[in-house]
Amino acid sequence: MFPTEFEFELPKGYLDGDGNLHRHGLMRLATAIDEVAPLRDPRVKANPAYATVIILARVITS
Repeated sequence: MFPTEFEFELPKGYLDGDGNLHRHGLMRLATAIDEVAPLRDPRVKANPAYATVIILARVITS
């Protein structure tokens, strides 16, 4: 069986609203619904590039 979750590291990190810097994360493989569901979102209809943001939000687990 192959892995379905992958660790990643952001080179510069992400600074949240509380001032915490996040560099390490965990993401799972995207499923079909992860890729299809954003197409129904009105933000994606207005700007197709926004689909990537929604897909990442769905698959990043920590």
